[in-house]
Amino acid sequence: MGRAALTIALAWGMLITCQSRELLDVIWPDKQKSRDADKDLKFIMPDIPFHNHRVKVPGIVKYGQEPGNVEATVIGEKDLVYKYVYGKDVGGRTYQASCDKYGWSEERSFKVPGDVDQLPISIGLIGDLGQTLNSSATLKHLRHHHPDLVWHVGDSSYADNYCSDASETYCKLSSDQRRWDTWARLTERLFSRVPIMHIHGNHDREMQTNHNYRTFAAINARYPVPTDPRVINTSPNYAATYLDVHGLKPERFVNEAKVQPNNSYYSQRLPGTHFIVLSTYLPYGRHSKQYAWFQAELSKVDRSRTPWLILMFHASARNNYAVHFKEVEEFMQLFEPLFYQHQVDMIFNGHTHAYEFTYPMLNYTVNPCGPMYICIGDGGNMEGLARFFIDEYPPPYCDNPGKFAPPIYQPSPSGKAVLTFQDGKFCPESQPKWSLMRDPSFGHGMLTLHNATHAEWKWYRNQDGEAKSAHHVYIERTDKCSPERPKRLHTVHAALNQQPLAEQRR
Repeated sequence: MGRAALTIALAWGMLITCQSRELLDVIWPDKQKSRDADKDLKFIMPDIPFHNHRVKVPGIVKYGQEPGNVEATVIGEKDLVYKYVYGKDVGGRTYQASCDKYGWSEERSFKVPGDVDQLPISIGLIGDLGQTLNSSATLKHLRHHHPDLVWHVGDSSYADNYCSDASETYCKLSSDQRRWDTWARLTERLFSRVPIMHIHGNHDREMQTNHNYRTFAAINARYPVPTDPRVINTSPNYAATYLDVHGLKPERFVNEAKVQPNNSYYSQRLPGTHFIVLSTYLPYGRHSKQYAWFQAELSKVDRSRTPWLILMFHASARNNYAVHFKEVEEFMQLFEPLFYQHQVDMIFNGHTHAYEFTYPMLNYTVNPCGPMYICIGDGGNMEGLARFFIDEYPPPYCDNPGKFAPPIYQPSPSGKAVLTFQDGKFCPESQPKWSLMRDPSFGHGMLTLHNATHAEWKWYRNQDGEAKSAHHVYIERTDKCSPERPKRLHTVHAALNQQPLAEQRR
């Protein structure tokens, strides 16, 4: 009996994606060693013969609302099947789904979150997951906490860290697409039973020069998150239309007012929260489609029904690690005033492979009415952890900011470095007052929205196991926040900041 990688994704309603498992050439380094080292990897490495070709056959999904009664059928032209279950009656129901490819897969059961008024809700947070032993541990621990849904803050398979010929040497503008298949199988055990929401990360870009600089092709095809759920748009984006790829500034956005990106930003009304996804890797300038859409989306927020306003984008906007420091200052100068004006409660980021939790803040200063920034890019990927705090291991540009330059994968409207200074310094010389907790360890987070005013956040390190949280915070929000009525944080428990233990393996 064949199996399939089945993923449940949310975009207003529910999207069922069935990815075939058979007839794919799956290559893993030291396969037997990996199989013996972590029992979870056995799940994604079946003992099937490898093939060097693909056979295109129809994919079939059957689904229903009762165990064993999966009579509704969707047939795809290839081995990827999409199906939206859309409408006001979707929420709060349990669905069964099976995928057909050379035999039926195991039947999966999952529940879609209910109406916006139905709190509490428990949300799992992971980012920069990749596919290593640490990734497997993160997924195992997250399953233990039984989230109602999962948010993944970008950088999924890290297929772009491998050449297209499956060697293990990083290749510029190349990618081993089979790693998307193995990543789907790694995450299937969780993502086929819990709704998952994706965003774009820089490793999901995978620019292809031989296809008009096509970008985000794989993630858009496999995990589409369209703005309009009635239209399943799996199209890639084309950097030749929005970047100066043939000019002197390939990191500069062009044609911002004209380009309509695919599968990049969207919103979701979940129980108790209006959730908005943005992208710093596609045009976001003042005249861009994304900026106009974001302003319009903010005007739709109804705090009487969705009191929590939560944002997510991949790039880490506020962090104190020596990597990815101040990479999106131009984005923040444009968007941060809107975050503050509309009283965004929390902003989740990835990108920096570590954990950090800030106080409510505005412009690098503690402000009781600003958003909290939670960096959760510590899922377990092959590149390892961001081990060094910038105040302890300052790069050369800290003393000479003129040497600072954003990476080429992070475009901006100006294509130039935007330098900001706090207390006359480009880099902090100690942990800033706005940084509540930071720890370079692999792990995951759990956010529970209890009611309209109270939420609970727990962060778990992989080395501590499932039961013990390393950071535990209660959050109290107020309507129309002011210095007299501020947000409040109560830290229940915070482990000491420390370097990751040697047992955290790549």
